[in-house]
Amino acid sequence: MIAREGVWAASVTPFNADLSIDFGALCAHVDWLLENGCDGVALMGTTGEGTSVGVNERLALIEELEGRWPEDRIMLGVGTPAVPDTVNLILKAIDHEFGNVLMLPPYYFKNPPDDGLFQTVVEIVRRLGREMPKIHMYDFPQMVGFPLSAGVLARMNDAWPDIVVGMKDSSGDFDKMSSVLSRIPKFRVYAGTEELLVPIRLKGGAGCISATVNVTSQQAGRVWAALQDGDVKQAEIEQTKLTTQRLALQNWPMVPGVKAVLRKYFPDRMNRMIRPPLLALSDLDRERLFKALDEIAFEIEGI
Repeated sequence: MIAREGVWAASVTPFNADLSIDFGALCAHVDWLLENGCDGVALMGTTGEGTSVGVNERLALIEELEGRWPEDRIMLGVGTPAVPDTVNLILKAIDHEFGNVLMLPPYYFKNPPDDGLFQTVVEIVRRLGREMPKIHMYDFPQMVGFPLSAGVLARMNDAWPDIVVGMKDSSGDFDKMSSVLSRIPKFRVYAGTEELLVPIRLKGGAGCISATVNVTSQQAGRVWAALQDGDVKQAEIEQTKLTTQRLALQNWPMVPGVKAVLRKYFPDRMNRMIRPPLLALSDLDRERLFKALDEIAFEIEGI
């Protein structure tokens, strides 16, 4: 079952004091997101510190999560630099009823040719055999070191239209997103920021998958609801409020900033723990962040 369109949070990962994954807190957070504006949640991505979580840990987490949420409301981050590790994660996801995955390209070697990126997916699909996931490519050139071109995405979708079905585009390049939508019919493009939720939808995109939706989900849900009702004017009004929230949040390191806000509202399940090399916000930066949010009258409702 393919992932829903709409508002997706790129979820944080709560950790215990020993930096192990806090499974109960993670599940509680995902439950809250799905009840407060989110159509879906992506786990073990950038915001989830997925590249700081070992492959064996991620495999164990997938087992623990089976059956908790509908298949079309969860994407699992499976991208690694090594094809065998990526394949193992995808197979585990499929085995445990998570058919939608979010896949970074191999991110160690810089400036690989498009033919090399295409061949990576050839090898992944070959090793998957009869298993048929829904792969959403993850384009994040600022972190990976190179972009995914519209051309290579089109080649992948042409070769496997029922497997390579979409992408999360965290490049911030709206012209590039528009180009992909024009070039690849029915390709599901999710913007990497809720700031583009209305623009991407009006271009035919699938929605957004965003770090800051961990805390802006309620307002993002209002934007999407207006779009679903066909009320573009109201959606644009709600988008202005949503964009203000996003801009206030993105002035701080994304993962520490989002975790700091969640800790303020949900102290029972969110602590200061972040895996190195990231660090929690200092007390001074937390105060500055909360002051910036106070200035726009930001709050999470119902807490």
